[in-house]
Amino acid sequence: MAVMPFTLQCLRLFGLRGDRRNRVHFVLALLFRLLILHLPKLVFGFRDRIDLVIRSISELLFQIHIDLRAVLFGAKLGEFEELVGLLRKAYNKVKTLDANSPERKIIEASNLAIDRRSKSYALYVAIAVTVFFWVPVIQTTAIWLVNRGSNSTDRAEFVTMMELEFYGMDHRQNIVHYFVYATFSGVAHHYAAVYFALPGMVIFSCIKSIAALFELVSTRLATLHELSGKELREELADLVELHVDGLRFVKINLTVADSIYRSEWIQMPVDVQKGLAMMLQRAQKRQGLTAAKFFYMDVERFGRVAQTSYSIFVVLKERI
Repeated sequence: MAVMPFTLQCLRLFGLRGDRRNRVHFVLALLFRLLILHLPKLVFGFRDRIDLVIRSISELLFQIHIDLRAVLFGAKLGEFEELVGLLRKAYNKVKTLDANSPERKIIEASNLAIDRRSKSYALYVAIAVTVFFWVPVIQTTAIWLVNRGSNSTDRAEFVTMMELEFYGMDHRQNIVHYFVYATFSGVAHHYAAVYFALPGMVIFSCIKSIAALFELVSTRLATLHELSGKELREELADLVELHVDGLRFVKINLTVADSIYRSEWIQMPVDVQKGLAMMLQRAQKRQGLTAAKFFYMDVERFGRVAQTSYSIFVVLKERI
């Protein structure tokens, strides 16, 4: 019963987790992408056509966005490792339970969902980058085969993955130069796909794992009244630790408050009631991402913002 097995394996494989050698791999991958995709655009400039300039700048911004996401995640890796440690601690306790226990089923179902969704998303990104890379290569090969015997002075232009000048090479009309460019840029683009996919996999895995953690706490609270004495207090201490450490910006936190209310707390000792009261107080306090501390960012808020934005758009459209 591992914690996010596929996601953690991918992070380790591509240098965002593990020993120093893995970190060197990550840094070298970023430097390679900088040399192959970023630097040519910044140093050699753009062609004169406005549409190509817009395309080139858009591509550059998108690639920088991918790298910044990876760097920011690497900078916050310590917090992610804390969450992994918390989940592993909870999973190790659940692992000792009977295979048919509700707690074990919760964790196993969560792990299965995380594994399936992460692999599906990784497959989708892999297919996307494969199409992105190989379609231009196939098109270029076809163009070269059709025009290689032509005596025309106007040679056909090859199809490139990105709009850039590549270190003085004539990669738009020289097939050898093109394949040199394609070889290096192919590696860079596949790394881009990896660092684009990993944050999404991590976000989903974390949210799903935290949701399972709260569901686990709620399930254990439902059977708390069946315990007594030292066993009851140890279970409460464990639940308090799990709840406080695992508190994150998910609505499932509210189910913990409901489970506490239904846990027959009135029949428990006073010190246990006080512990449950602390959990209840924390569960009822909203946690989450805020917009400059003015309001919480959630699906409902997004819906209201989208509705308001569309209303403003309609009004402006009528006025204009």
